[in-house]
Parts: sequence; C-alpha cells; structure tokens
Amino acid sequence: MFLVTGATGGLGRRIVRLLREKEMPVRAFVRLTSRYSELEHRGAEIFIGDLQRDKDIEKACQGV
Repeated sequence: MFLVTGATGGLGRRIVRLLREKEMPVRAFVRLTSRYSELEHRGAEIFIGDLQRDKDIEKACQGV
C-alpha cells in the first residue's frame, strides 16, 4: 500500500495514476474540500484528513 499525500495536486494525481496503472494499492490523503472523484474512479482508497493533525497522519499510515 502506497500513501500519496497531495494526491489532488498535479504531481500527486500523476503518481496515483501511474501506481494504479500498475495495479498497485494506493491510499490518497486528501482534504475534505478537495476534488478527489478522479482518484476514486482510478481505484485509490481515499483518506480524508488534515496533515497538520498527528492523529490523521497516524491513521493514514496504518497498513502502509
């Protein structure tokens, strides 16, 4: 499982796309207000959180 932060940004989207094309499991760390439907469509697991909260980071990293 790969964790991609900034997954809705230009570079993050490309990373998710490339990993999913290789059928690698991806968890996309996104903000609630982000547009992440494309990532879901590609098969990425979506984790909604805030990188400024240690609790969110710990949860997002489980199983990675």
